Amino acid sequence: RPPFAKDRLDVNYEVLRHTFDDLPPGDYAIKLFHDLNVDAVLNTNLFGVPAEAYGISQNVKAMFGLPTFANAKFRVVAGKTVRVSIKVKQHFDKFL
Repeated sequence: RPPFAKDRLDVNYEVLRHTFDDLPPGDYAIKLFHDLNVDAVLNTNLFGVPAEAYGISQNVKAMFGLPTFANAKFRVVAGKTVRVSIKVKQHFDKFL
């Protein structure tokens, strides 16, 4: 699916908060990554393992590629605030 919304943030803290206002009701998923080399791509090593830290809504583990939308989605309901907490997985390039 093409992104409904995307944003670029400067990372200066261990905890980062961001708000998307006025999203229409529906199902959404979030993927994020720390773009270390500022090329707008989640870089991977020779084995396809992310070389930059990343996170996915529902904290779904990525196994052999990105998880499905169905596994990462959450619901936005009109008039309700939704908080999504994503744990960022560190890149593994230094271990290979």
